[in-house]
Amino acid sequence: MGARRLVVMQSPLVNSAEHNALLRFQIASPALLEARSLNTRVDTKFLMARNRLPALLDTLSNCTQLVQTKIQDEPNYHTEYWDTQEHHLLRAHLRGQRPRFKVRIRKYQDRQLQYLEIKTATPQHRTLKVRHPLSYSQKLSEEELRSQELVVQNEQIQRLQLKPTLITTFQRFTLLGVSDRARMTVDIRPQFKSQSQHESLEQLVIIELKQERAQPRSTLMTILRKARIDRMSFSKYCTASALLFPELSMPAYRAKIRQIRRRLHV
Repeated sequence: MGARRLVVMQSPLVNSAEHNALLRFQIASPALLEARSLNTRVDTKFLMARNRLPALLDTLSNCTQLVQTKIQDEPNYHTEYWDTQEHHLLRAHLRGQRPRFKVRIRKYQDRQLQYLEIKTATPQHRTLKVRHPLSYSQKLSEEELRSQELVVQNEQIQRLQLKPTLITTFQRFTLLGVSDRARMTVDIRPQFKSQSQHESLEQLVIIELKQERAQPRSTLMTILRKARIDRMSFSKYCTASALLFPELSMPAYRAKIRQIRRRLHV
């Protein structure tokens, strides 16, 4: 049987050059997907302008396989972040506190799946993620969130009065290393919403390389370095907060957003 290839319809989310580049990828098997789950991992982020993405995808198609993706007319990742009225979890992130947490409800709209997720940044500079499935249409109240097993088991989170604070949406492609024990996510069209605001960075591409341990000479890391893709720490949550909540004191992060816009013309 020949290698499976992606078949997608044209969509306003993906331009023709990106569409053609995605068609060159072999579709990852369930076995490879399981082998590259990497729930405990080291993450490295890169930023680039979207007009450079098709060329990078062409290079990656030789050493990665693509997780099957349905290209629809709306972003396939919808994430609702929860925090306190005083932005307790966000402030811990800005201080660089470890351990620190993100609490979110993530919808995979192309697969009609929804999960409650808690991400922990550990003192050992690793990222741990645990999640619990929810029904796709389920909408948790604040009290229902507090009663979820993942929250009950985490004493630091359980004592907080959490509520939905913002939503991020984006289109994601996931690539799995064939020889590298790694996965790479490529996020385009990031958009950020609160109850009263809406912002976007339409021409920004966010790449995250996920490895069991840092491997600066791995195939995927070498490709990104040779392509001169900017390695830069980046948080959609912090970016959304800086753009949506002007009352928060985030001068360093707002300066970083201005720098990103200047360097990448986004």
